[in-house]
Amino acid sequence: MRAFRQGHEEARLPEDFRLDDLRAKQTIFPPSVDPQKVDAFLTTRTVAEALLLKAMQPFPFDLLVLAGFMRNLTPYFIDR
Repeated sequence: MRAFRQGHEEARLPEDFRLDDLRAKQTIFPPSVDPQKVDAFLTTRTVAEALLLKAMQPFPFDLLVLAGFMRNLTPYFIDR
């Protein structure tokens, strides 16, 4: 996330990014959390997850096991 903040001009959101949709589906944060923080988290995480999805494209698979992957995945990644 720090790298995104420092070079966010270069980061690109995917064309299918819909913040309202992700906000409605996310269960990482309770409703009491500042919406701007949630939006920033979802936006930066989506940029990283889109890059991960792009790197995974050449490898057809039926099952993805994230053993030891200590990161909360957003609805953007899960939906894809």
